[in-house]
Amino acid sequence: MTVGRSGDGGRDLRPRDVAALGVFVREQFLDQPTLDRLRKAMAADAGHPVAVRARDQAATAMDTAARVAWEVSLPEPLHQAIVEAINRIRPAIEQASGAILELCDAVAALRYPEGSFYGPHRDLAETPD
Repeated sequence: MTVGRSGDGGRDLRPRDVAALGVFVREQFLDQPTLDRLRKAMAADAGHPVAVRARDQAATAMDTAARVAWEVSLPEPLHQAIVEAINRIRPAIEQASGAILELCDAVAALRYPEGSFYGPHRDLAETPD
């Protein structure tokens, strides 16, 4: 299921339907040229499997029961453009969530090919969010 127009046969949700569920939505978050560069980068990089911990795991091994996805490397100028776009809307996210957020300094681009999924898990960061 995707928000917006997936074009991949998935079921599309309208942004207003997602917002009605209490999810923060910012339409046209990225300008069209940046969005086009992101789509091109996502299609060009095969990516590598993302390792995660299941909710009850302490090990750092790949847990394919928790999530199956591939991380895609983004060119640095594109990565920076997305980080800057997130930081521009940070005040709106803070207002909607009631939380004070740190500046965004990095993003991860994930690809979920057919058959992939996202279950309860913990990313393998040094410090949990």
